[in-house]
Amino acid sequence: MAHDQPNREHEVLDLLIGEWIEQVRLPDAPAGRMTCEWILDHRYMLQRSDSPQPEFPDSMAVVADDENTNSFVQHYFDSRGVVRIYQMTLDEHSWTLQRHEPDFEDVPLRVEVRW
Repeated sequence: MAHDQPNREHEVLDLLIGEWIEQVRLPDAPAGRMTCEWILDHRYMLQRSDSPQPEFPDSMAVVADDENTNSFVQHYFDSRGVVRIYQMTLDEHSWTLQRHEPDFEDVPLRVEVRW
């Protein structure tokens, strides 16, 4: 199916567009940097994260509409070679990433950011 216009449902992603400071809540962890930008005619969002801490991976993710759930899907890749898919929701109050498959620790992952 060809799309003539970007999906207006994903306009909420505009909340993330720009450069952000990422702070892991661990003792003495330095702040990292995250950038989000539109790519491919405003159809996908590219997210990049860089950390000055060598034990924290740098990462890249592509976010797209998930037509099956009326939310988003995040395709995640990092400098360790890890590839994951997260279900993602975003509104004016919070950003939630969920992974229902077991990850490297054998536990589902849920990350929530509030502003």
